[in-house]
Order: sequence, then C-alpha cells, then structure tokens
Amino acid sequence: MNGIIVALKGKDCTGKTQTLKELVRTLLNGRVIYMSWEDDTILDNDKEDVRLIVVFDGIIIGVDTQGDTGAKLEEMLLNKRLDEMKNKYNCSLIFCACKSYGKSENGTYGMVESFARTHNFGFLGTSTYYSEVAGLYPDINTLNKIRAKELLAFGLSISKNK
Repeated sequence: MNGIIVALKGKDCTGKTQTLKELVRTLLNGRVIYMSWEDDTILDNDKEDVRLIVVFDGIIIGVDTQGDTGAKLEEMLLNKRLDEMKNKYNCSLIFCACKSYGKSENGTYGMVESFARTHNFGFLGTSTYYSEVAGLYPDINTLNKIRAKELLAFGLSISKNK
C-alpha cells in the first residue's frame, strides 16, 4: 500500500473545509514543504481553499480543501492535485474534501475513491461532526477542532502501522 487517503464528504456547509483548516493549523507545526497561501488569515476565511504539504511526525502529509464543488472541472483538478501529492511530494497520508455528487458517478468522492484504488492507497471516506438539528451543538468550531484532531490521530496511527 502506497499510503492512505482520508476523504471528508458531505453536502454544502457541513464543515468539510473548516475541519480540514483546523487540521492544517495543527500541521503547520511540522516542516512545511508547500503551502498555497501567504497570509494565514486565509485560514479564517470559509470561502478560500488551501493546500498544504508537510512533514509531520516523520510522515509526509498532504491536505487539499478544494474538491467539494461537484463540478467536472473540479474533479479533474482534484485528480491532478492528488497525483501531484503522490508523485511529486511522495505523500503517504492525504486528506481532502469532496462531495458525493457531481458530474461523474458519485462526484468527487467517487473520483477520489477510484484514485486510491488505482494507485494502491488505502481509502477512508468519512464526514464531519455536523448536525442538521438546530441547536443540538451550537459551537460548530469546537466540533471541527475535535474532528480534525481525531482524523490526524487516525491517519498517523494507520500510516505508522501499514
């Protein structure tokens, strides 16, 4: 197995990008190889996507928050970025956002799952901690932080034991 891809899937406005940005905040403590932004205020902007490649705890990790538009062009671009993370940066752990609908079967989620299978990566499709029940847990930022920590712990554990 070449590595692990963890895909956060879900509908619009369910915290995929925000959860991955919380993950990015933690990963910035590692040795940064590539980052797609110059000003860290972008991490507070819900509309701006980011990419990060970092060595963290001895593992090369890639994060891409862009990939959940469901558009065919976005599917092609995400495929290209995944390929770059695999081949150019040698990431063995990749986190990305995606949707389960779009122009191709199962949207960007199906494309990421297919990429993982084709390139001998393990694949975990998961979601954020999001509830459509108003007021069930009002502090979504806390939920995003909790989920980001869990995803990182899971990814590091699997990566070290593969």
